[in-house]
Amino acid sequence: MRTTRTIVVLAMLIPRAGQAQEFSPRCFLTGSGAVEADGGTETFAGNASSRKDHTIKGAWTHTTADGRTLQGQVDLLLCRRDGGDPGHPAVDFSIADFSGTGTFAGEPVTFGGRAQDRGEPGNDDAYHFVIEDMAGDFIHATRGILAAGNIQIHPPNNGHP
Repeated sequence: MRTTRTIVVLAMLIPRAGQAQEFSPRCFLTGSGAVEADGGTETFAGNASSRKDHTIKGAWTHTTADGRTLQGQVDLLLCRRDGGDPGHPAVDFSIADFSGTGTFAGEPVTFGGRAQDRGEPGNDDAYHFVIEDMAGDFIHATRGILAAGNIQIHPPNNGHP
């Protein structure tokens, strides 16, 4: 049985060739936007933060092009630096991997995603999102550069409870 949580955790552990990875369990993710997908536009909105008590708190909503909506709670969040490239300089916390559980079209599911903050306001930000049923079977996925919106990944600020 394969689950989104497994996929997301493994993806977080695989560095890009030639790049050192710097991970942080302490960060804050906010985002909303739209991605063009087969069949139309998909939208998302959510947030997740690591707390001083080492828990993760957050909520995520994703609506598919055909109008089905995931509503979920984020319970895993890990941020890292991507190392940059000629078009996108390296910054702290430019990639956030997250996952959780929720409902999709009324059914319980797991979900996982990767949000990439490439500048303000939303310049070339990227979003990848996967939904699986509770048995780990694939239901839906989307990925792409934001057609609208913004993703922001922040370092911890000691203000989160």
